[in-house]
Amino acid sequence: MNKFLILVSVLFLFRYSYSQEFLGVRNSNYAGMQSVFLNPASMVNTKTKWDISLVSAGMFIDNDFFYIPRRQVSPFGFKKMINGIKDNRILSSRYDPQNPNRRYQLVSSGAVIGPSFYLPLNPVSKIGFTIAVRGYANLHEVPGHFVQNMYKNLKDSSLWNTQWEDHSTKFNSMSWLEYGLHYGRVLYQSAGRELNIGFSLKYLQGITAAYTKNTNLTYSVADSNTITLSHSALDYGGTQDFPDRKLRNLVHGNGLSESIGFTYIFLRDPGCNANMTTDAGNVFGTEYSYKIGISLIDFGFINFNRHSSAYHLLTDSATYSGIGQSSASENTGLQRSLTDILYQNDSIKHLTANRIQMALPSAVSIQADWNVYNHYYLNATFVKGLGHAGKPGVIRPDLYSITPRYASAWFEASLPVSLLYYGHWQPRIGVAFRIGYFFFGGDAPGGLSGIADLERADVYAGIHYFPLERKHRSKYLQCPVSRY
Repeated sequence: MNKFLILVSVLFLFRYSYSQEFLGVRNSNYAGMQSVFLNPASMVNTKTKWDISLVSAGMFIDNDFFYIPRRQVSPFGFKKMINGIKDNRILSSRYDPQNPNRRYQLVSSGAVIGPSFYLPLNPVSKIGFTIAVRGYANLHEVPGHFVQNMYKNLKDSSLWNTQWEDHSTKFNSMSWLEYGLHYGRVLYQSAGRELNIGFSLKYLQGITAAYTKNTNLTYSVADSNTITLSHSALDYGGTQDFPDRKLRNLVHGNGLSESIGFTYIFLRDPGCNANMTTDAGNVFGTEYSYKIGISLIDFGFINFNRHSSAYHLLTDSATYSGIGQSSASENTGLQRSLTDILYQNDSIKHLTANRIQMALPSAVSIQADWNVYNHYYLNATFVKGLGHAGKPGVIRPDLYSITPRYASAWFEASLPVSLLYYGHWQPRIGVAFRIGYFFFGGDAPGGLSGIADLERADVYAGIHYFPLERKHRSKYLQCPVSRY
């Protein structure tokens, strides 16, 4: 069984994190394939007739328990920081001994996107393909005493000889490969209005998965080597460790996901665009005053049916010793501790299934884009993560954002200001740039600057190739429109 109950592997997710929503990029008219991850209809009316994305990657994490002191933060010494986290040398906690029952949260999510593209099928439709590696991890409502015990590897004597309870902790983590087919087209167009629709269908290959659902956990710590469970019930499951590094053994399951989206566009010059039809040529990139989008994204599941198991643990009393002898500096103390608890005594747990099903981070999103003047835009985006009715699955945080941006063919700059909600509200200020075919930025890059303690970070970068905009006069309407 994978060490999936190892909360440390989540709490130390600085080394496993991905990017979140790419707010400074995905609402741009030059976003290319990046736009389909938020709304598959967004690729229809863009400034790029076709787009080839070479690679993009990012990092995102938000938590309110662990942090790296600002004196240890170095944007040019990232590898050193990662090694320091692994060795438990630079990571600190915000545990409050006066409030040991305070609940803490952690979320890490995003994607690494490989070679992808879209291209026009005809003047009013496009088709695209994406390949990506994605991962999500959520730690929700974990009490401070539990995290501190695991972080200190049971060596915090102030927590000994006290009966602690936890009825709320939830942990979900998943990583997967996805291969996406995307289609978008102009559904309707009349005087000054345009309605587009887009679909995404993805085939998924599950790599890792883990979950816990804590109904009741009552425990006490006698010393650094002994822990006792009493009146405890827990459901958990996950994938096993990789037997080797061969690619065929990385895949533990398969699944499908679907996305659907719409964009409604108010064209900038209704008089010029009123009589535009498909016969008039390509309608991609027509100028607009307003654009409103709505989408349902990442709706689906992955069935992990290879080297995967689900268990139920139930005990009235069980004592385990020799736990704290594991080295926390190896980032394995908690792993071994929990593994010992769950496996030392087979009489208190039983196998419920040789497979698990994990839900994807599905969400509803609304986007609004206003062309304020010439190259100046103002975007508003709302993302609402959907729950899974108590079933295992990773959850997308709620997000509200306002993003002003300047966009021209060769240069683009944006300033995403957002509120992220995952157990608590977190205000964030980001910045992003595109110079020709290369973009970089972050929705919350400040933590990596060393100005403050690092407890959240969100940065991304990528490169893609597309035909840049050129002006052309419609041979039918004799008015200026964007052509490619």
